[in-house]
Amino acid sequence: LQNQRPFSDFQYVMATKDGGVRTISVSGVPVFDGSHKFLGYRGAARDITQLKLDEDKMLEKEQRYNSVIATSKDGFWIVDSLGNLVDVNKAYCDRSGYSRDELLGMNITDLDANATKDDVMAQINSILKSGNLLLTSEHRTKNGEIWPVEISTSFDMKQGGRFFTFIRDITERIRMEMQARRSQKMEAVGQLTGGIAHD
Repeated sequence: LQNQRPFSDFQYVMATKDGGVRTISVSGVPVFDGSHKFLGYRGAARDITQLKLDEDKMLEKEQRYNSVIATSKDGFWIVDSLGNLVDVNKAYCDRSGYSRDELLGMNITDLDANATKDDVMAQINSILKSGNLLLTSEHRTKNGEIWPVEISTSFDMKQGGRFFTFIRDITERIRMEMQARRSQKMEAVGQLTGGIAHD
C-alpha cells in the first residue's frame, strides 16, 4: 500500500457460512482518488482449496516415497535418458563403496561390469516400449569387486521422463542355488552308484 503497488496470490483460510473452511488466493490493485487518497482494492479472489489439498497429498506421497527409498535394503537409482545417475540411495552407496557425490557423476556403464553404451541405450529403448525391464547383470564396486545383481527398471514420463531402478544384490541367492545344484548332483551320483553296486 505504501508503494502503491498491486499484490498477487495473497493466500488465507476463510470460514464459510456452513462452518467449513476454504483456502482463497487474492490478487488486487490499490485504487486512489485524484488527491492520492487510498480508496480500497480492486481485484479478484480465487478458491484454491482443492489445489492446496492436491499439493498436500502430493507432498505426503513424496515423503512416503522418499522414506521407502531411504530405508530400502536394495540399491536405488534415478537415471536420465542417457543412462546418467540423477539420484541414488544410501543402500547402493554402502554396497558399491562410492559416495553419493561420486555416483551422481557416473553413467550406468561405469558401474555395470557387462554393459556397453550400446547395451544401455538398447535397454533404455526397450523400457520406453514396454514401460519396464527386469534383468540380471554384474556391478563393479569402487575397489573392483564384482557382485551379481538383479535390476528392475520402470519409466515414468510424469516424473520428468526418468527411469526408476532397483538394484538387488543376489550374491546369496546364487550361492544357495549353486549349493542346491551341488546337492542334487551328489544325490544323483549316489543313486547311480547305489544302482551300479546293486547290479
